[in-house]
Amino acid sequence: MGLGATRALWALTVAGSVGFVLGCSGWFQPDSSDVEQEIDALQGSTVQTSDSTLPTLVFDGGGAGAPDFDEGDGVQILHAAPYGPEAKAIQVAVVFDRPMVALTDLDTMTGDVPLSCAPDAGAKARWAGSSTAVLIPPEGGFPRSTRFECSVPAGTTAVDGVALEKGVSWWFETPRVHVAETTPRAGADDVDPASPIELVFDQPVDPQVVAKHLTLRSGRDGEVAVEVSRPDGGSDQRVQVTGKLTKDTSYTLQIDDGVTGTEGPLPAGQSYSLEFRTYPPFQLLSHEPTDEVSPASPLRLSFATRVPRDSVAEHLSITPAAKGFSPATGEWSWTDYGFGMSSPRAPSTR
Repeated sequence: MGLGATRALWALTVAGSVGFVLGCSGWFQPDSSDVEQEIDALQGSTVQTSDSTLPTLVFDGGGAGAPDFDEGDGVQILHAAPYGPEAKAIQVAVVFDRPMVALTDLDTMTGDVPLSCAPDAGAKARWAGSSTAVLIPPEGGFPRSTRFECSVPAGTTAVDGVALEKGVSWWFETPRVHVAETTPRAGADDVDPASPIELVFDQPVDPQVVAKHLTLRSGRDGEVAVEVSRPDGGSDQRVQVTGKLTKDTSYTLQIDDGVTGTEGPLPAGQSYSLEFRTYPPFQLLSHEPTDEVSPASPLRLSFATRVPRDSVAEHLSITPAAKGFSPATGEWSWTDYGFGMSSPRAPSTR
């Protein structure tokens, strides 16, 4: 029975620091013909979290490509993961084509696992079943923004005495730092020039490092001097940018592709740009009604900038006095307002 025919899922469940439980549906030991004919069935991997409290690594036929090894004769490697860029690496795993350690020795053979990755992230090597070796990092994952080189040495010997003829190696990169959220939003056209710009990254950053890669340019005056700092009480993924902004002006905030996070040395690899505009001078843009209307028609006002309801209510009046006129109040600010009255205005009145 071939690998592709069964769509076998190999679930490697970490059972604390004591050992591992290998569970699968329709488990079998593939022979050499299975490997040659259906190796593509294992090209790729995904990391999933089970409903239990134990982390589970699931291999299937989808996902990104895996390295094409030249192991020579002897022991073969069916699969190695993760591989390539932007790998969300919870653990590293290598699947051999035959038992490498007896099941009875899984808990005692932790010092002889033939799998290593550099730089050292404090990961612990374990056997997860007789033919699968894993590296489990502390803190639930490998540091981000880091390139890791992994290898299995030549001479690694299986239970049947057959050895890996050639050593194999591959690499993976954990996700690089990116801007995840901003205030103001991209394209905003009513930004308060007195408010700081806030940037939230998807991993921890140093404000001083971000400052070296950030520029703010005005559509009117060119580059603007800014300060980059950590907001009071803000997380290590959040920074704020302050500077002297002017009203009714377009701005472009640019972060170049060299910015780095604090977890690893790899730069972002792509630049980030945020465009916005500060609010224009205050003015009343339009009002309704404008001519002869029904006495029961509501009043509608549209301003160029956001205005608190309390301020509008304080300065709005109707002459002659209209019965039931009571504009809504509150701190909520917006550009458009509508006011109704409990009793209609007197007809034929200007």
